[in-house]
Amino acid sequence: MIRLATFVLTLIFVGYYAFGFYLNLSPSQRKDLSNDWLEAGKAFESSGKTKKAIASYKHAFNLYPFGEAGKEAQRILREKHNISLSYTKASFEKYNLDLARKYEKSNYKYSVNAYLMAYDVSNNPEYLYRASIVLYNNNQKSKAKELAQRAVSEGFDKNKVKPELLR
Repeated sequence: MIRLATFVLTLIFVGYYAFGFYLNLSPSQRKDLSNDWLEAGKAFESSGKTKKAIASYKHAFNLYPFGEAGKEAQRILREKHNISLSYTKASFEKYNLDLARKYEKSNYKYSVNAYLMAYDVSNNPEYLYRASIVLYNNNQKSKAKELAQRAVSEGFDKNKVKPELLR
């Protein structure tokens, strides 16, 4: 367990220091990685490596604060280490929305993932549609159409959708 945790952390730290590592991840990937960080934190905690455990718990929380792993990491940090971390859904949504807008032109994958994260915490179908536009503008037509149709099925006004995304 310790070897696995060390391997995962090494892999993550290498990628983490390259700016935007987390932005390469979809919401489901972030949830999975958050679970891995939580388990790594527990492994470090059980082996007496408190600083590494705390860092792992913080990563678990920051990756996806509203998932089960993020909530558990937050609780452990508060109860065992007297460290308080918090996001509101609105602040996390805004953070991701700002990132999505920032990267629309320079890195469409970051932008799409950030829109999907904003959607994941807010259920606002407009973010699905915005992600579909970014995909469409970057020649990802079939994915764009899927997201646009999903946005409409989730409540986005069909009349606001580019016709080419509904074909």
